[in-house]
Parts: sequence; C-alpha cells; structure tokens
Amino acid sequence: MRSPDHRGSRPRSEAEVGSAAHFRPPSARRFAKTLASEGDICEGTPIVKDLRPLSALVAPLFLVAIFASPPAAASGEAALLVAQKYVELGQELFKVESFKEASANFKRAEDTLDAAKVPVPPALYRSLARCHDQMADPVQAVHYYERFLERLTPKQKKASKLKKVVKEAEDAQRRLRRLLDRTGLSFQISPEGTEVQVDDVVLGTTPLDPIRVEPGLRRIRLDAKGYETMSIELQVPAGASVPVMASLREAAPPAAPTPVVVKPVAEEPVA
Repeated sequence: MRSPDHRGSRPRSEAEVGSAAHFRPPSARRFAKTLASEGDICEGTPIVKDLRPLSALVAPLFLVAIFASPPAAASGEAALLVAQKYVELGQELFKVESFKEASANFKRAEDTLDAAKVPVPPALYRSLARCHDQMADPVQAVHYYERFLERLTPKQKKASKLKKVVKEAEDAQRRLRRLLDRTGLSFQISPEGTEVQVDDVVLGTTPLDPIRVEPGLRRIRLDAKGYETMSIELQVPAGASVPVMASLREAAPPAAPTPVVVKPVAEEPVA
C-alpha cells in the first residue's frame, strides 16, 4: 500500500522533496481527529481543503512558529501545526482537570489560527466553552457556546453524529443563561436617598430594585449628603443574589474655627 503522501503521484527526487513547491501542510482530517477527542466534533468542518500529512515537520515548525515569523507562503501551514500542538496539550490538561491551563492553550490555538487567517473549527470554541463552564465562568462559557453553534451549518446541526453534541451545547447554554439571570445585587441601605454606584456606574438613589450583574468582584460606592462615603467590594457568585446591607455613618460636624488671639501693640510715646 502506498503512503498517503504519494497517492496518485510519481516518486519525488530529494531536490523536489526539499523544495518549497512540494511543501505540504498537515491534513485537516488529522487536526479534526485531534479535536474530536473528549467529545469535540470537527468532522465536516475542514480548516483547509486537500491538506496532506507532514508529521516529520511538526516539532521543527512548532518551534519556528513560536520563536520566529514563518515565511509568508507557509504561514497558514505553520499555524495549523502550532495550533494542533496547543490543542493536544489543552486536551491533556482538560483530562487532569487543569481547566484554566487547558483554556489558555485552546485560546492560543484560536489566536494562532486567527493571526494566520485560518478558519477556526467550531470544535475549538466548544472546547473553550467547556473549560469556562468548569471554571465557573458562565459569561465566557455562553460566549463560546454561541460561537460554536453559530459556526455549524444547518446541515451539520442535523447530522446524526452531531445531534447529541449540538443538543448538549444548547442545553448548557440555556442552563448558564438561567444562572446568569439569577445573578445580581439587592440593596438594604440607610439612609434613604443614598446614591449607589456599581463598578463606577451610577444606579440612582435608594430605595432601589434588585439589579442583575455579572459574576465576579463588584465594587460599590455609597454617597449621601451629611454622611461618610462608603466603599464596598463584594464577590458575586454565579446564580446568587447578594444583598448589599449598609448604614452610613453621619459625617462629623466641621471643627469650630480656632480663635485668633491678637495682642495689642503698645503705642510709642510721642516725644
């Protein structure tokens, strides 16, 4: 059986093999298989058509693409190789539940392909979404699930092998959006009429209705005339409504001015 690299072609000389004209990138199908582990799907969404394997150059090109700019003619090819290495590393990290590090490598793969203007396969966005879901970061998880679903064609969504994956992504997206809808702040602040700012945005004066905010650290500032300003930092978990309870202290009255004692100046006797 002939090697896939020589299917339908004559044997090439050493000069031809080493020439830029015969430089071949790795196959999109191989990259698809890399992304297909852990339930990721990339079949039917090739990055570049009619690509062939070039495994012998994976390691050298990985280093070249990181430490130097590849030639313009090979930029897409090098980007595909580098992205594949990042994806493989990200998948290994995901398996050992190092979700933050896995996400960082999947993001490097995305950035590498974007920089080379190589289409990003939908499965890569799903990998990023799953990482952020595990990291309790529903905002980014929803974002990447949306990109995953948007990049699939109607035909791909209906394909039997993708139906389960698409349904899981849609269910996860709905679950996370419900979680975000329940994430917010409520206010129990004295005195009434206190101005409330959240992350430098003025919401108005108390009493205030509960508001929806994104999960994470929120910075709150309370101001009322005649009272000391109060600043609060609150960590808001996803799906929680966190009460902001505060009573401002009255500002101390201004200090009475210190009296100035003026000593009389003795008049000099007139000669």
